[in-house]
Amino acid sequence: MTDDPWAAHITRFEIAHAQLTGVEPDGQVLVRHDLTLTVQEGRFEVLTEDEKGRPAPSRLCYGCTIRTSGAVPPDYWSGTDMQSVVTGTHQNGSRITIAGPGGVGFDDEGSLGIEFEKPPTMFVEQDWSGDA
Repeated sequence: MTDDPWAAHITRFEIAHAQLTGVEPDGQVLVRHDLTLTVQEGRFEVLTEDEKGRPAPSRLCYGCTIRTSGAVPPDYWSGTDMQSVVTGTHQNGSRITIAGPGGVGFDDEGSLGIEFEKPPTMFVEQDWSGDA
């Protein structure tokens, strides 16, 4: 097995004490508290085939997903369209907010999954109190 040549284009980090607030297009609201989440974002290789079934040139496409930490990535996932806001404590101790449109769903084990349609906005607030 060879190493992924594009792994350097992917970042992962944890968010503790996280809260998700999601708003569906019809106005329904989903709120979850006390989550520990793993964020993965970056450029992922997308493999395709041409019309004859031969490998086509691959593309690097941006993706940002958030999953319940420790959950096994599901084979199949579907979500409900929502405007999502995730807040919590980044693994470096800073407060972080991630917001944007995408899908929010749960797998068969009840683990949360969020996939953003485009790069979400991320705000970071340093803890200047010295308590982090």
